[in-house]
Amino acid sequence: MAIEIVTDVDKLVDLVNKKGRITFADASRDLRVRGDKIERWAELLDEGGIIDIEYPITGEPILLKKGKKKVVGDKAKTKKKDHKSALLELLRTAPKIRIDFAADKLKVNKDVVERLASDLEMDGYVKVEKRMLGGTFISRGKKFPAKKPVTGVTGAEKFEDVEAAETTAEEPSGVEEESTS
Repeated sequence: MAIEIVTDVDKLVDLVNKKGRITFADASRDLRVRGDKIERWAELLDEGGIIDIEYPITGEPILLKKGKKKVVGDKAKTKKKDHKSALLELLRTAPKIRIDFAADKLKVNKDVVERLASDLEMDGYVKVEKRMLGGTFISRGKKFPAKKPVTGVTGAEKFEDVEAAETTAEEPSGVEEESTS
C-alpha cells in the first residue's frame, strides 16, 4: 500500500487548478498560509511553468491555471501590461532608476524595458533621461499615480500616500537619488 504525501505547495496547485483564478490573499486565506509564502511558491510555480501569475496595474496579483486566458486579450499584450505595472511599482520604491537595473529586476531584456519606458513616457507616466556616460534613467512623469492601492482589508481597497511609503522604504542598489537642486 503506497502512502501519498501532499504538501502545501501541492494544495496551492490543486486550488489554482480547481478555481481557475484566485488572488494571493484568497489563496492565503483558503490554505491558511502566510501571504509571503504564497507569493514565493507562486513565483517558483510560475517559473516552472505549472501556473501563471497575472499582475494587474491596480489590485493584487492573481494566480491562474496554466493556459487559462488572462483578462486582457492575448498573452503578449498581457505580459507587456504586467511588465509596465511592475516597472511602475519599481518607480514607487525610488524616484529614479537605471534601465539596466529595471531589466534585471523585471528579468527581461534591456530593450524590452526601453520600449516599455518609451510607451509610458508617451502617456506621461515616466520620463526617460539618456546620459552620455551614465546610461539611461527612468523617473516619474507628471501623470505618475500619486497613490497606490493597498489590499487585504476584507477584499476592499484603500489608498495610502506614496510619499509616506517612500520615506520608510530602503532603496535598492542601482537606484539614483533624485536631486533637489
